[in-house]
Amino acid sequence: MTRFQVGDRVISTFTPDWIDGERGGDARTPAYRTLGGYYPGVLAEYVALPQDWLVEAPRTLTPTEASTLPCAGVTAWFALVERSRVRPGQIVLIEGTGGVSLFGVQIAKMQGAQVIVSGSPDKLDTARAMGADHLIDRHREDWVQAIYTLTHDHGADHVLEIVGGAHLGQAVEVAAVGGTILQIGALAGFDVSAPAMPLMLKDVTIHGIGTGHRRSLERLITAIDRAEMKPAIDTRYPMADLPAALDHLDRGPIGKIVIDLTPRTP
Repeated sequence: MTRFQVGDRVISTFTPDWIDGERGGDARTPAYRTLGGYYPGVLAEYVALPQDWLVEAPRTLTPTEASTLPCAGVTAWFALVERSRVRPGQIVLIEGTGGVSLFGVQIAKMQGAQVIVSGSPDKLDTARAMGADHLIDRHREDWVQAIYTLTHDHGADHVLEIVGGAHLGQAVEVAAVGGTILQIGALAGFDVSAPAMPLMLKDVTIHGIGTGHRRSLERLITAIDRAEMKPAIDTRYPMADLPAALDHLDRGPIGKIVIDLTPRTP
């Protein structure tokens, strides 16, 4: 073992074959071998993984908190920092209040952006606590107009898009001239659609995001330790309550659901 020493605190990556640079594979079969997919997952008390699949855990987070980073955290970081390169003063629209979305709020604020969060009214208070500057009820019929009003018709420089389906069209509508849409989810369907004219006239760029590589996870961890950022965890469940945790996940948590292996005191 050369990357770590016995006793080091580590967390796994999510796409272990992707160390840095561009994703591998080809046009027919892009490389997307993940833990819990192609490889066995980590929902266990003990796992054995190659050292190249691991990174040093953040010094400022507990094991429970650090466990939220390999998928949700690195996806938001890779989208907003590595791909979209959010800059101070820009406007970022975050859709939703799940794990990736709330990481997105904190990361965008860390980059100096103004953050708008669109979500269900009963979940928006958490987004405000994470640093969101403006909150919008995603059920509003005038959702697009509300964002125009908030931004004085500038629109969003970056949109973290989790809905998919025909909602991509609304993301194009609210995007600023030269804006970027980061497609990280497809809750409304994998067949996405958008009007071509505003897409072309506004020079909008759409990035598909499928998590991030190991190097981006390491950079996220450095940023977390520097800023002392804390992940948003909705509920911690013991392993014995796994069915309840999965049910909660299906219902849509605010932030992350975590299986906590910390021994319980009697």
